[in-house]
Amino acid sequence: MLQGSKAKKEIRLNRLSSFRYLFRAPDFEDPLDTYPFNASAPLPGPEITYEEASVFKVSDLARLLAFWRLTFSRKHVLFAYEILQQSARSYPFDPSSDETLTLADLTDCRFAEMDWTKIGAGATLGMTRFHLTWNDFMWKNTICILGRLPDGDVLLDSILGGPRLSRLETKLTQVQLEKGLQENTAQAENGSAPERENVDLPPSN
Repeated sequence: MLQGSKAKKEIRLNRLSSFRYLFRAPDFEDPLDTYPFNASAPLPGPEITYEEASVFKVSDLARLLAFWRLTFSRKHVLFAYEILQQSARSYPFDPSSDETLTLADLTDCRFAEMDWTKIGAGATLGMTRFHLTWNDFMWKNTICILGRLPDGDVLLDSILGGPRLSRLETKLTQVQLEKGLQENTAQAENGSAPERENVDLPPSN
């Protein structure tokens, strides 16, 4: 568990959601069903401390975020619009938090499954995005889940600075190692030895 002043710092965990369904006919003469561009805004969510984030179970955090998800309404969309009218230094941005992080699940868009072979390209490695804005804000601290690759790995696309990206890579490596250890332990308990991968050793001197 984290201790000291860092443990009490607050994180605003943002998630993005489409708001098309909030502005559908017959309530509106010009609904967003046929709007060709993204129509998304940050979902409401709780502020949690570093200490809470370090001890929360993933299932508990998922339930907490699901509860806040149900409160998403037109007023949140209008608030996001008002923020965009200002000269915010970054977006999403919450001046009351010490840190912000935006998570976006784009699995349904199936970016990871796009077939580029017809034009002579290979697999999808990530996305390129641009933001047309009038106040030159900087979109930062974002992690997008793009789906799964053929081998089952999750494809992530992120906008993170060097130190944050390094911490994410370290944590993902730790999760991968823990998963491998659990699988090996389960195989050992079932009486089957884990499969060994063929590794090409360097030539001896």
